[in-house]
Amino acid sequence: MPFIREQYRDAARQHLTACRRLLEAYPEWSKLCNKLDEEKILHEIYYISGYVLEGFVNYVIFCHPTWNPDDDCQNINRNSEFFEQTKLMYRGDNKKVYILCAHNFHKNKEIIHKLRHVSGIPYLCPDAELAEEKEIADRLDTLIRDWRPEIRYKKISESEALSIDDMRNLIKLCKRISDGIRCNCK
Repeated sequence: MPFIREQYRDAARQHLTACRRLLEAYPEWSKLCNKLDEEKILHEIYYISGYVLEGFVNYVIFCHPTWNPDDDCQNINRNSEFFEQTKLMYRGDNKKVYILCAHNFHKNKEIIHKLRHVSGIPYLCPDAELAEEKEIADRLDTLIRDWRPEIRYKKISESEALSIDDMRNLIKLCKRISDGIRCNCK
């Protein structure tokens, strides 16, 4: 069964819904939890948010006009025109190799900037400014840049402190990215 680009978007939206529900429940939970449990909840939201961003970033890359929306994103040989035109490949042993960087949002964001096939999507497109104040925008950029799947294995005490405001701002940005994709990426 092919893995089509909409699966990236749909998975990101499902993860975004989960993050939003966790944030909605957080005030009640925080009344019942100790400080460590509160930190675990924030850590979980942060962890899931990385997969929201990854799904949206990959979906946007595959919205390139040379990509056939019905093609399997995990079988690059079916759409060599996309990889030839976008230069998202390298040759090794005469095979084309898929080089989207897993879990590296800044690198994949650079790919979107280079392709310039979409516009108006906050954080992902150079023409779309972040509405947040500079301090908030800088913090969001740090959170996104520092995200790695391995954070789920870190002890809370080893992780950078996360605040409820950090998570609200991050999930608000993810929602704005989702809305931007809905309007600008077909």
